Amino acid sequence: MSSKVYSTGSRAKDHQPSGVECLPLPEANAEAIDFLSSLHEEELQMLFFSETLAMVSDTGEPQGELTIEVQRGKYQEKLGVLTSCLFVHAFSRGFLDKMLCGNSLLGYLSEKLELMEQHSQDFIKFLILPMERKTSLLKQDDQLAVTRSIKEGEEVKTGVTSFPWSSIKGFVSEAANLVLLRVMAWRRMVPSNARFLALDTEGKLCYLTYQDLGFQTIQVDHQQAEVFIVEQTVHSEEGIPMSCQYYLLSDGHLAKRIQVGSPRIKKKKERKKEKAKAHTLTRLARRGGAPWHSDLTVAVAAEHNCPTHRPKKKNNWRGPGREEGRRRAPMA
Repeated sequence: MSSKVYSTGSRAKDHQPSGVECLPLPEANAEAIDFLSSLHEEELQMLFFSETLAMVSDTGEPQGELTIEVQRGKYQEKLGVLTSCLFVHAFSRGFLDKMLCGNSLLGYLSEKLELMEQHSQDFIKFLILPMERKTSLLKQDDQLAVTRSIKEGEEVKTGVTSFPWSSIKGFVSEAANLVLLRVMAWRRMVPSNARFLALDTEGKLCYLTYQDLGFQTIQVDHQQAEVFIVEQTVHSEEGIPMSCQYYLLSDGHLAKRIQVGSPRIKKKKERKKEKAKAHTLTRLARRGGAPWHSDLTVAVAAEHNCPTHRPKKKNNWRGPGREEGRRRAPMA
């Protein structure tokens, strides 16, 4: 097995050839930062649930499942201090052109959706050259450390990138995106002209935007339901923009997700009644440098009763811009 190590970002700037000028990092705008700052405890309480979607081809053939879970948790800081956090876990397994593929995501966020730690993995079992990619994001003092590992066949490439923490204000991780979409579903609005930050597929900082595509009535659980459609786009500076459309129910559940340009569609499989309980989850892995495996493990450290919240009306948000840009998309 061959192995290569490369380094980019702020840790690598001392190794750049003379004459190479570092481009300034992109910055989130005030609208994005204000939207993240507007989140509050009562609103987040509505977002703690798990859901499962079926992955189907554009011809309707089943190809796997996607499960997304958001819960309240505890994150172990340095010196063993436990801090309240949002715990996000998502995973999928399926087939693409009869080849096994899947991905998993484990993230810890503050109540303002700031990243504490995140681990993700995706793989495709190609017959000749299987591919596996792992990415870890970790807040280390005043830096965001990004470790990426790509395995193709027997060759492994590993890289480390660091970004100054002060430069990633308005950053939305994959885990934060899943929570943010539930917030937009509840509010039935997208922040106008907001420009967030994200990482592209190469691990480089770029812009992230959300667009309101209006409302549409589709069939969910054998009945008609109105969904709010949000298109998320990652604007990579070196590649083409990557867009995904989310069809969101008024209580935050995801009814359908479409990757623009992909033949696969994810639709809600079943909708179970959530138990009136919340779990406190604590990560077991050690901080920094600990090996991360695909069988991400968490422990239920505590369990307590809490009220289950459900919207009584479609319009839940009372902030500014509540009805801005509301329009209906063409019927499917």
